[in-house]
Amino acid sequence: MSDCPAAGDARDDVRDDTQGRRPRWDHRCTEIVTRHAAGLGNAELAALIEAETGLRFQSKTVSEHRAALGIRAPQPNAWTAALRRWRPWG
Repeated sequence: MSDCPAAGDARDDVRDDTQGRRPRWDHRCTEIVTRHAAGLGNAELAALIEAETGLRFQSKTVSEHRAALGIRAPQPNAWTAALRRWRPWG
């Protein structure tokens, strides 16, 4: 007799809660983004959401929700663009 479950066994359909499950964006995440969006970038907001709620999101996901809320990303450093344009050899 084998220890393998039969093909139609109910144990085949049981999944671990953490396996293959994505976190759901909720009102707490929206509140964090609206509260801190002016001074933080998407990666920093994702880290803050994870610290406060335990939900882990990619910065792309935070960017999409930020855009859906109509909140613009903070402006990049003004001096880095000038350094990238400056070419001492040209």
